Amino acid sequence: MKLELTDLAKNEFNNLLKIQNELLDSDIDLYYDFSSYDQLLFDMQMFVDGGYVENNFDSIEQFAKDISESEGSEISHVLERINKAISLDLIIIKE
Repeated sequence: MKLELTDLAKNEFNNLLKIQNELLDSDIDLYYDFSSYDQLLFDMQMFVDGGYVENNFDSIEQFAKDISESEGSEISHVLERINKAISLDLIIIKE
């Protein structure tokens, strides 16, 4: 299985990248000054791209465990973010 961004998320992520590129020379933190929704979108893009661990897994729980070890967070926090992204139609799990 693997995570995949939805078309909605791809479009919104591309819009965020445009904004981010316009703000490169500003004092704005290009992650923490964005909304929690935008931060979630950036995180899911990292998960999909294999930014923490390979985006190929047998169970979402193991995937979340591997990510949590990589980024130093709790498994429950990673699972919460993944479930929230699914409920917001940002990602799907492909078999």
